[in-house]
Amino acid sequence: MVKKLIHLLLLFCVCSLTNLYGQDNKPVFYEKLDQGLIRFYFDKYYYLASKDCEFKTIERVSKFDFTKQVFDGEFRDFAPNGNRILVGTYKDGKKEGLFQAYHPNGVLKWEVNFQNNYPIGDWKYYYPDGKPLLTITYLENGYFIKDFWDNRGKQEVVNGEGNYEFAIPFEGFTEFGFDFYLRKGKVKDGKPQGNWNTYFYNVGQQMTYAMTQRFVNGVLVTTYNDEGELDNEDFISLSILPYDYFVRAELFNGKSCNFDDYSNFYSFLTKRFTERLNKIGIKLLRQINFTYEVDVKKSGMANIRSIKLNTDSNDENFHQILTRIARSVDFYFPTYKQNEPQDDLIKISGAISPGEDGKIYTHSIKIERQIDNSSK
Repeated sequence: MVKKLIHLLLLFCVCSLTNLYGQDNKPVFYEKLDQGLIRFYFDKYYYLASKDCEFKTIERVSKFDFTKQVFDGEFRDFAPNGNRILVGTYKDGKKEGLFQAYHPNGVLKWEVNFQNNYPIGDWKYYYPDGKPLLTITYLENGYFIKDFWDNRGKQEVVNGEGNYEFAIPFEGFTEFGFDFYLRKGKVKDGKPQGNWNTYFYNVGQQMTYAMTQRFVNGVLVTTYNDEGELDNEDFISLSILPYDYFVRAELFNGKSCNFDDYSNFYSFLTKRFTERLNKIGIKLLRQINFTYEVDVKKSGMANIRSIKLNTDSNDENFHQILTRIARSVDFYFPTYKQNEPQDDLIKISGAISPGEDGKIYTHSIKIERQIDNSSK
């Protein structure tokens, strides 16, 4: 359970750093400094970002073992203004000892000790004014929600008993169309118990009820909303506990420097095709490539009737299934020119391959626009 929580956000592929440094006309993802130190560049989600990319927001200074391709020793993460974001230590690629994160105002955000790459003891969170927010205790058999204080300073959970309420931001674009989700429910013996409600919202707007999940001794039993029962797997990424993206830095996943990739829209499309194909139960023997075009208005709304999908598969049924999935996406980020949204024709391409586990995986998603979108 602990491993699952800590690595929930990690993706599949790992980039080789030997191909990322300082070649002519190539993006620079890291640079060598004095005393054996390396400066790495990341976006705010800890994907590797080019030094010159507008989405670069984090710089990490650390020693690095190029043979094993792992961090080794103390490191410091900085914001563009030079403020500390995170400090800690790796030992042969594994998190070891005290890790401390900071709010933008410099106040301690959270602190925890790691041993052999996993948290031990109390993970303590603090509000930007320094007051306690949350304490999670990590044990061999999982986590224990120990204490929780609301934003007025009232302690709502005491030694694993009480009422819990926590808001967490979505990572970039999601199919839900909101910036945050809030989990709310009862804690008993340090675990979720009974009915927990989830709400979606944007700052300054009223919350929207999304679903209810029932827990028994910390185990999710069922998920449902006003329309009936839902698939638990569709909401597995909605965490109860706060999380930080820093663990992703260890995988050295990179993104192209464009808004579609940075905003997580490539990942959204990948997930949409992958999940729906696997629910249908399609079987593949080889990789299938596909492309389609869609008219997107400056509002972002897509003319799904205009979609014409092409694929190198000779299976007409499979072609129709892919077309239906493509038409289920009715929003794309609009094209911008001179800081103004434009109507545009957008081309989407990708590939679908069989995995060794018998499932189908979508990958290599790319979006091309007729109008230059560099100002977005």
